[in-house]
Amino acid sequence: MLNHDLPEEYAFISYSHVQKAFADTLKQFLNKNGIQTWMAPGDIPPGSKYAAVINHAVRDCSCFLLVLSNDSQNSQWVEKEVERAINYRKTLIPIKIEDMTLNDQFEFYISTDQIIAMQSIDEQSPDVKRLLNVIISCMKNPPARQEKAVREKAPEQGSTAPAGESPRIRKLREAANRGNAEAQYKLGVACEYGKGTAKDLSEAVSWFRKAAEQGFADGQAALGTAYHFGNGVKADHAEAVRWYRKAAEQGQARAQYNLAVAYHNGQGVQKSYEEAVRWYRAAAEQGYAAAQFFLGTMYVNGQGVEKDEAEGAGWYRLAAEQDYAAAQYYLGQAYDFGLGVEENIDEAIRWYGKAAEQDYPGAAQRLAALGAAGSSV
Repeated sequence: MLNHDLPEEYAFISYSHVQKAFADTLKQFLNKNGIQTWMAPGDIPPGSKYAAVINHAVRDCSCFLLVLSNDSQNSQWVEKEVERAINYRKTLIPIKIEDMTLNDQFEFYISTDQIIAMQSIDEQSPDVKRLLNVIISCMKNPPARQEKAVREKAPEQGSTAPAGESPRIRKLREAANRGNAEAQYKLGVACEYGKGTAKDLSEAVSWFRKAAEQGFADGQAALGTAYHFGNGVKADHAEAVRWYRKAAEQGQARAQYNLAVAYHNGQGVQKSYEEAVRWYRAAAEQGYAAAQFFLGTMYVNGQGVEKDEAEGAGWYRLAAEQDYAAAQYYLGQAYDFGLGVEENIDEAIRWYGKAAEQDYPGAAQRLAALGAAGSSV
């Protein structure tokens, strides 16, 4: 499986980076209303191949939401996502956020009577209510039934092991029922991924919670992730932040990174670039590749810290050496244009090449451009 964080049912959000603010607001609104979502790049696991993960996410989504604008219909990446959605026969819901005329390609893909027009997410708007109802109708297990299912599935302390569990899981269950926090966490992971036992996200949450309430950092981080993505529990970013913080303060790198992202995007907490930098750095210094990349980006952009392209390139390098595709691309870009490092086309080609091997957007095109430029000299 390419992305272990995929919920059982979710809406895929496709958008141009120019409309990221709208897409983020849409995601928050849907999560608030019990609808799980998937959106790049935030939901792509570190080190994954972008194209493969996005294809997987489109294939398994319950419906496909297209933030429709002039920018998105001229985005090569959005066009690929729309093509995949149609290929997989997904319900495509275009959300038009500006006055525009469909180009030939998108006129072929989209019927005008499918379009829902809105320029902002106003919960009282008839169009927003219509959008919510259309999405819910695509779900096999709508939000009202999801919450009931979570309550009904929650296991009781001391429950007997289901038939067919592996010997390892039976031992874990025995230890978890005795109150061993590490066993509770590991049993939660097994239930989350269906390894050695039946996959059951609500039971996973129950065991994560038991471990978390004993102060076990990995359990706290996992419970935070469950709340963030709505896996086995209703999505709640504020609650996710609460558990991330508890684990982060114990030095758990993944929680530190997730807490940084929350501050960076203002999800469940007031946006603060300074706090984002603080927690990115804490995780980065432990070698967490995604945190190293984003800390580099904060330095390059001067967000929450004084702008320093050389420092940014240094963090990009640490993440790139761990095969983090985005860092490889931006390190290539640094060498390409002399941003924080001395311009070096050979190094730019080397790092673009590594990013292109992972299908990182734009890497192959930049690599081809440099190759063409080199051949013309």
